Amino acid sequence: MKADTTKMAALANFITSFNSICSDWHSQISNIIGELDTLDGLIFPESLKGKIEVASCLTGNGHEFEQITVLSTTPIKNGFIAELDIGIPTSLVELNHLTPIFYDGVGLRGESENVYFTRNPNSTIVKLLNCSTDLKWINEKAPVCQEIPLPDLCKEGLMMDNIEKVLEGCHFTYSKPPIAIRLLDEGILVQGENLTVTEDGRAIYESTPYVIYSDKQVKLSKVGQELIFPALTTPSVKTIVKSRLTNLNILLMKNKAFWDEFIFTFNIHDYIEWIAIFIEGILAPMALCGICLGLKNRVTQRQQRRIVAKQKRKQNQKETKALLRTARL
Repeated sequence: MKADTTKMAALANFITSFNSICSDWHSQISNIIGELDTLDGLIFPESLKGKIEVASCLTGNGHEFEQITVLSTTPIKNGFIAELDIGIPTSLVELNHLTPIFYDGVGLRGESENVYFTRNPNSTIVKLLNCSTDLKWINEKAPVCQEIPLPDLCKEGLMMDNIEKVLEGCHFTYSKPPIAIRLLDEGILVQGENLTVTEDGRAIYESTPYVIYSDKQVKLSKVGQELIFPALTTPSVKTIVKSRLTNLNILLMKNKAFWDEFIFTFNIHDYIEWIAIFIEGILAPMALCGICLGLKNRVTQRQQRRIVAKQKRKQNQKETKALLRTARL
């Protein structure tokens, strides 16, 4: 055997191959044990995600898996059972986020954290959507959203771009929006008060809000705040788009915002003390008037009794004098 070099080479190759196979088996077994340990800790391992995607019940949807949650695990004699909750979107809809514009701190009520005004690119219908952030989505641009009903007249006004219907049917609120933001169409929305705006060093004198489309650097300054938007070459049209709202429209919007804010934030408990003070303010003068009238009536009655008593004495004196004259006669 020692003298047979061919057999020795074959044996060495066999040992090398066997060690390689055993090493692969050990690596695969270690990976499997690691995945099972991860599953047993109610955490889904990323290494198993590819195997889940080819499952017959999940193939053909064309979407990424948004969330995989391990609900429970149970070891059995010949395997391991894991109960999974797999979240996948049934359909995806792409919507444009509409940015509310504020006039002196007054704008449409509704938008807040995770709540947005949206519109389908191929439609004029405006929707208010509450987009959940409770789930850990893989694609952050595809959240789960639910529609919040808007008043019919408000929805119709937004859809038809009718300012009068929007002012009549929508609700308004007070807010402090950023003094300027870059829009998706590369325009710069400027809103706020006491702003100094320059385009490539040239001052812009316009009543806010307005949108600047420029290929020059735009700089905005306010007390304690400064924003600089770098120059872009993309805007094909260089212009300033002003608001269509008149001063009367803005005044009506501010008036509506005052009453909407009062109604939405009204809490009877916050006003009980003021209501009590108001009632006391009404009742106290009435009580004082009642006391004064009572005192006046008592004084008047006393005076009347004195007058009557005096008149009776005079009458008695007259009658007495008349009787004395008669007696002398």
